[in-house]
Formats: sequence, structure tokens, C-alpha cells
Amino acid sequence: MIGKQVKVIPSNALDEIHLSALAGSECEVMSVTDKGMWVKFMHEFQDHNEWFIPKQSIQMVSSDGK
Repeated sequence: MIGKQVKVIPSNALDEIHLSALAGSECEVMSVTDKGMWVKFMHEFQDHNEWFIPKQSIQMVSSDGK
């Protein structure tokens, strides 16, 4: 899972931590916990490009990018 590409999708959990602006963005998995993933974005959001994303807000991206 580490190093894989995922997409952030809308969820109540994402809204609760005020990160709904990241929905629709693709990122790389840095580490995995039972509640979600630390991911790295190609772009910065609020001066950071690494964020914790709840598992309800993660969608796997296929190996061909679709």
C-alpha cells in the first residue's frame, strides 16, 4: 500500500476535519493506520503537502491511472 496512488473522495469524516477542499485530489500513500492514511500531495494545501486522510475518504486508483 505504501507508495500507491489513491484519490481523496468526499465524506463526512473529511468535512469534520476541514479538509473537504482536498476531495478529488490524487496523492501517494506514505503510511497506513487503522483509521486512515498519511498521504503526500503533489500540491500544497494550507502550506503543507502531507495530510492524514480518514479511510472513508480514500479510493484506490488503478495501476493504469483510471
